Amino acid sequence: MALSKNKRSQILSLQRKKGRESLSRFLVEGHKSINDFIEGGWTMQTLLVTEDSPLADQGEVIDESDLRAISALEQPSDALAVFSQQTLTPQQGGLVLVLDRIQDPGNAGTLIRLADWYGLDYVAFSKGSVDPFNPKVVQSSMGAMARMPVVLMSEEALSQQLTAEGRTLFLADMGGEPVEQMPWPERSALVMGNEGAGPSEHWKIVTDQVVSIRRAKGRQTESLNVAMAGGILMQAWHIA
Repeated sequence: MALSKNKRSQILSLQRKKGRESLSRFLVEGHKSINDFIEGGWTMQTLLVTEDSPLADQGEVIDESDLRAISALEQPSDALAVFSQQTLTPQQGGLVLVLDRIQDPGNAGTLIRLADWYGLDYVAFSKGSVDPFNPKVVQSSMGAMARMPVVLMSEEALSQQLTAEGRTLFLADMGGEPVEQMPWPERSALVMGNEGAGPSEHWKIVTDQVVSIRRAKGRQTESLNVAMAGGILMQAWHIA
């Protein structure tokens, strides 16, 4: 079945932040991720599938060429859904991950996935970061977005909230205390800075502790990918 021009236009608009904000909707691709959002109780507005999709009996079957044309991914899957945006209730008592102007959607989605794996309270995107409902963030989270509470706030409002929640703020940066020597209070927040520029001055000022991952002696690699570093630090909190 061919996709209508009106539906095609609406789907394509959700690939842009302005369109997502205007409609308060976002895209999810792939039957596994779509199932994660359905099971999480998110409201699905549209489900488009190819005839060989496991979800073929639940959605509108369209031509594979039409699905490729509206996909936000380089390798389109067998299903694409539109969900209404909603805010999950943040947890309290554990670790919060703060993304300070993280711009790569793959990094952001992977960090959300790691946060879900390690049972974090929520992930906070400071303004200047990639939109958490960007299709590539959602895809990279591999369904974790359906379960992990995400908030978007200014640096000032976010640091005030973290302080009000009684959290110790840890900033990932060069020159800090080695992570293996760092005591981690259970109620903490970990700030991961921009991939190229590092953490903002705001977080450098308000942070309680600076934590670093030590490089092996004699090695030359200059830095770690932010998602890789975030995973190492979350593991350190998890086992502390």
